[in-house]
Amino acid sequence: MVNDRSPLERCGRSHPIKPTSLAVAVLVVWVGYAWLFLSTPLPEGALPSWEGTAPTRFDAWITFGDPLVPTRLPSQWVDRTTQTWSIRDRLPLWGMSAGLLVLSGSIGWTILRRLGAGHFLPADTTLVFSLGLGMHVVSLGTLGMGLAGMLNTAWPRIMVGVLTIALGIGSLPAIREWTRIGRTAECKCRGARDWAWWTAAAPFVALLVLGSILPPWDFDVREYHLQAPKEWFQQGRVAFLPHNVYGNMPLGAEMHAVLAMALLREPRDWWWGALLGKSLMGSYVLITSWGLYVAGRRFFDSTTAGAAAAVIYLSTPWVLEIALTGHNENAVALYLLLTWHAIGLAWLRCRPSDSHSGTEPVQPAEPVSSRSRSVLGYSVLAGVMAGASIACKYTGLLFVLLPAGLAVWLLGGRDRWKVVGAFALAAACSSGPWLAKNAMLTGNPIYPLAARYLGGSTRTPERIAQWQQAHRAPVDTAGDRFTGALLFDGITQTLWRSPWHGLLLVPLALTTIVMPGNRRTVAMLTALIAVYWLSWWCCTHRVDRFLVPAVPLVALLAGWGVTWRPVARWKSWVTATMALGLWYSFSVASSGVMQVDPRFLAPLAHLRGDKYRVNPVHRWLNDHASADQRVLLVGDAQPFDLEVAALYNTCFDDDWLTTLVRNAEPQQQWTRLRDQNIAYVYVHWAELDRYRQPGNYGYSSDFVQPAALDGLVRRGVLRRTDWQPSPPWGELFEVAHQSP
Repeated sequence: MVNDRSPLERCGRSHPIKPTSLAVAVLVVWVGYAWLFLSTPLPEGALPSWEGTAPTRFDAWITFGDPLVPTRLPSQWVDRTTQTWSIRDRLPLWGMSAGLLVLSGSIGWTILRRLGAGHFLPADTTLVFSLGLGMHVVSLGTLGMGLAGMLNTAWPRIMVGVLTIALGIGSLPAIREWTRIGRTAECKCRGARDWAWWTAAAPFVALLVLGSILPPWDFDVREYHLQAPKEWFQQGRVAFLPHNVYGNMPLGAEMHAVLAMALLREPRDWWWGALLGKSLMGSYVLITSWGLYVAGRRFFDSTTAGAAAAVIYLSTPWVLEIALTGHNENAVALYLLLTWHAIGLAWLRCRPSDSHSGTEPVQPAEPVSSRSRSVLGYSVLAGVMAGASIACKYTGLLFVLLPAGLAVWLLGGRDRWKVVGAFALAAACSSGPWLAKNAMLTGNPIYPLAARYLGGSTRTPERIAQWQQAHRAPVDTAGDRFTGALLFDGITQTLWRSPWHGLLLVPLALTTIVMPGNRRTVAMLTALIAVYWLSWWCCTHRVDRFLVPAVPLVALLAGWGVTWRPVARWKSWVTATMALGLWYSFSVASSGVMQVDPRFLAPLAHLRGDKYRVNPVHRWLNDHASADQRVLLVGDAQPFDLEVAALYNTCFDDDWLTTLVRNAEPQQQWTRLRDQNIAYVYVHWAELDRYRQPGNYGYSSDFVQPAALDGLVRRGVLRRTDWQPSPPWGELFEVAHQSP
């Protein structure tokens, strides 16, 4: 049974310091952290509508979240223009999302059972691994259909229909097992009085479900996270995108949007398919939360620790921000958690006598051969999950695969080479389709990384240098990248200065330092977090978002910190701390404080062409350009909302305008534009200026300047349209109807 006694009671001894003194010291740290956290200014530009000096978190919370006025938040959730709301338009998408999740879970469960995972995988862990594995398999299947050019055929619908029927008939045992697991968890929750945790989680689940289905506004999402799936669907196949370097990276989580578009298949339904895919990407957070609940119960022997970890993770603003905007770090977080969960189970199996604390103890008399087979099975499972993280984002190679491989090596014992080989083979099979796709299309399996050594289509020495400069660690005023001051800055940024940090995660995780019991588990989690952080600081360009995959590990520590009971009244302080932290997180995530669209109840049809979300030039082109015309975007790399076909490029790719018109005669320039069916040219001067600022990404062409466009107008190749955008961020041109 799960043991929910206090750590001190389970340990059978007291801490060397008196519990009262220790509790007072920890409480002082908590209060100090809360003061430091709320008084920290947000980065400049975090709140574009704020005038004057950058506001503190407390200022922004009170002004935008307005926690003292309950009606303020709901007023931000409706359409700004019409003050209308609706959720009926979400119901079909939610229904399809739930159906695809059930299908994915059934596929994962079937594979695990066929591979004999039931002999070594605990029953309460089966569901989360089934969902994680099934989502990955569905993603790989969609990639396969895309590479075969089947996206605009009936095959996606046929495959999903056949799998649904087959698994619907064959998965009755899975449904019975999941029901049994659910009833068991329900009884344990009720017995431990943990329904309060699920009540606390409910607002964040609702926020996640409502927010992750909203159309995107974020730059990266409209540039490639959903733009690449849109292009692949419209082309009918997964192909190399020479104009979008990011779209050629592994996009395993985004393949759910490709499948959704292929299932809907109507010409304009790519937009609805993108929303369905974005909703499925948000579901990674829910699966991870269930995984944390299971992991807390198993590795800390506490239902409360698992439930608290799940709620703390769900309420972390960074996690919600990524889910609501449509980034893919939450998918990497799930597979990182599952990788280490599998390795943790292997660790418990190797040390049953002094380390195991799960709900299904391993018998000490278990034969060595059986134990070795179990460790081998866990290693294969960990390899599959590590490979799945790489299939979502290259950072999985550094943050998941390498440290997990080292852990498997240490656990292997006499069968070390066999176990590590199985782990590596499983990881290669899991991530291999994406690496093979890049090797086939670009000549570089990890394109565009390591282009200096492996090459790759469109990667010239200038492009390689530009990419490396943009993705290096930041420098100080002296040009150094690794100094004590930068290290201190990185630590403080991680602990409290990162803009969408949560109030609960760090102080509760730090509390485990003084807690007795489960010291080895705490030490191992702390070591994993430290390795992840050092890898992030030493080997990346230190973007805060890249730390989010490690949040589940920190949440596990924080969940364990909640269970500490040093003095009689401590539970009241924990309850008050949790209430304040959850209140802050919900207010921030559901309002204008965090950089997400808070119109969770606005009609989706209104948001499709919404003036607050869509570039006014894109809105004008959608209304005035015909279906057979194209627009050439210069400096504008966010074409997702355009209904008209577009040519564009990222700042790391060859500029279309330069390629078509530079060093050509006016007649030839006009002919080249017309041959591409280009009717309009939009030059986003503000974006070009931003790219060209010192320390920014740079732009691939020095040709695109106001003088060059003025010259095209003078020579009769282009003319400025009568309508121009306001504010004047750029200029819209029309290709001349007659040759110059």
